[in-house]
Amino acid sequence: MNSTAPSRIKETSTLASVASRDDDSAEKLIATMRSFLENEHNSSQTNYSNTRDVGLPICSAIRSFGRGNYRSVIDTLLPIRSRLHEFGGSHAQRDVVERTILEASIRSGQKRVAEKLIQGRLADRPLSTYNLRKSKEILAC
Repeated sequence: MNSTAPSRIKETSTLASVASRDDDSAEKLIATMRSFLENEHNSSQTNYSNTRDVGLPICSAIRSFGRGNYRSVIDTLLPIRSRLHEFGGSHAQRDVVERTILEASIRSGQKRVAEKLIQGRLADRPLSTYNLRKSKEILAC
């Protein structure tokens, strides 16, 4: 994949690689992004800061999720959560990242983080089946 491809394409590709348990492909995508960032000539490209600040952290966190390193997912994604819109993509694609943070908080036993996240989701979509199901799951923890 071209190193100048938009970050959201690489995030989707990373997600697909992790879902299919193809860690090597996910790692290659992340390495391509790192290589792009290491080349000082790329720093003037519009995609540079987006890749550095949002795209690479999302891809790394998705890979961490696939490896079961849920704490790393939270540590990486919570600080940039308010910036997810910067990488573009659809609402559904950004929701995948939000759900990843929520699921990682549940799986890592970080109930307070999970409660805060689900409260925000329920405020936005109180009748969402997913949100209601996750709320019950968190309460049961």
